[in-house]
Amino acid sequence: MTEDSEATKPQGGEIAVEEGADDSLKSEVPPSPSPPPAISLNIWPPSQRARDAVIHRLIDTLSSPSVLTKRYCVVPEEMAAATARIIEQEAFDAANSGSGREVASIDEGLAVLQIYSKDISKRMMDFLKSKPLPASSAPTTEEAVDKAVSVPAESVTTTESAITAAGGDEEASSVEQESASIIEQESASV
Repeated sequence: MTEDSEATKPQGGEIAVEEGADDSLKSEVPPSPSPPPAISLNIWPPSQRARDAVIHRLIDTLSSPSVLTKRYCVVPEEMAAATARIIEQEAFDAANSGSGREVASIDEGLAVLQIYSKDISKRMMDFLKSKPLPASSAPTTEEAVDKAVSVPAESVTTTESAITAAGGDEEASSVEQESASIIEQESASV
């Protein structure tokens, strides 16, 4: 009897069927599903596709009307393209040399990505500030004196804050956030 009980035990995914039973009654039990493969997210270094997207965004920011280009100047598209490539490459090299080693965790990758994004914004602002102001946006001496005289003394701090806020910091921050977002999206899709 022990031999019969051994013969009727399920083996390797088969259904137990008594000996002598019709072979058409035997069916396979589907194997248990294997666990899904672990997904590896690499935030740093960004893919070439993500880096190209950052360069394209820099070109758009430098060569089209924006808060920054209204304050400083619109850069011709050819110059913007060359400058954007240089800015991105220098920021990438600086972020890589700053980490000094392979990034082991997502948190480390995010920290390096933040350095990269901030460096791009800083280099873009330095480039724009080095360009001469457009002649139409530079106030004449009379306009500058009129503005200085018409501002009440108690609102100087508020005016300075407004000037600083309107000075392109939002656009630089926007580019910084957008470049980080592009890279994160590209990393997630890979």
